Amino acid sequence: MSSRMRQGISTADIAIEVLREFDCSLVWYGHPNLLHEIADRAGFRRGHPLNRTAAVVRVVGQSDRFEFAGVIRHLGREYRCYREKGSSAPRE
Repeated sequence: MSSRMRQGISTADIAIEVLREFDCSLVWYGHPNLLHEIADRAGFRRGHPLNRTAAVVRVVGQSDRFEFAGVIRHLGREYRCYREKGSSAPRE
């Protein structure tokens, strides 16, 4: 899905745009509204919400526009998070 483009805009570009609109710096599973907005704008097909969020995080993690920003521990689980390359410290 990382090669999926909508009107010539990559999912990574859409993610960066949505991050700025939401005033966030991290993409991770703990922000479902952000992830679903990215999925909707990128044209991901409708499916189970967890599958959609996982797909967005996977595509962002594979993109050369994002870098690994660490792990967030939440409710006994660890979640990888990503931020735009060259961005400052997380604002969340």
